[in-house]
Amino acid sequence: MKRKNVEKKKGSKKKWFIVAAVVIAAVAAASGGGNGNNGSNPVSSVSSQLEETAAIPDYKNISNSEYARDGKKCITYRVSVSSDLSDDELTAVFNDVCNDDYYLHTVFYYSSDDKADGGDAYDVAMLEETAPGSDPVITR
Repeated sequence: MKRKNVEKKKGSKKKWFIVAAVVIAAVAAASGGGNGNNGSNPVSSVSSQLEETAAIPDYKNISNSEYARDGKKCITYRVSVSSDLSDDELTAVFNDVCNDDYYLHTVFYYSSDDKADGGDAYDVAMLEETAPGSDPVITR
């Protein structure tokens, strides 16, 4: 008979422990977990910061042309952008424009649609992929 009482008490303690753990977790989640961020979600805070820094500036794809390197199809894009873009902003445009299956990419950046449509050399920058999937090399 004693054995049944011991088992009953163990089960009862285990249930209370689980209930207490769930309540503590719920309170911690509701109060921000005491991590010093006043209840804001640190994951959404980081993702919103990433969205802000990864914003793609306005640009216009004027033309493109294919070329071959190592026997594979590559492509050059001519785009017009603001002339005061940072390297990060130029890279964001590069990543947006070059979302395709070509082997390598080159993007020439121009300060106006007219300059991008002509045969002139770029007047803002050139970003060139030197190996498939690599970060582009920036030339100003």
